[in-house]
Amino acid sequence: MRRIPRLHATRTKAEISFWAESGFRADAAHGKTWGARAHTPVVQVPGQRQSLSAASAISSKGAFWFATYAGALTGPLFVDLLRRMMRRHREDPLLPPCIEFFKPHLSHLL
Repeated sequence: MRRIPRLHATRTKAEISFWAESGFRADAAHGKTWGARAHTPVVQVPGQRQSLSAASAISSKGAFWFATYAGALTGPLFVDLLRRMMRRHREDPLLPPCIEFFKPHLSHLL
């Protein structure tokens, strides 16, 4: 069963790509601090946290594609990102067709 996509890709001269998504956050690093006895130390931390989400794909031949977006990956956003990635293959007639493999996020399996 595993060889079917590779066999299909070989027959159609398609490019195999692997898709992954990830999220990044910039939080304040809370560590241990010290103060005078009976005086609680006050630690200054930035109140605004920043986050960024990214989707990327790499092909078996070394081609790389990525996009960043805010928030969670929804169905319509996923379709939009996939269309943007595939646009490269539609616009260049010399590029082979593309077969995508997706690594499911743990939350999608539950």
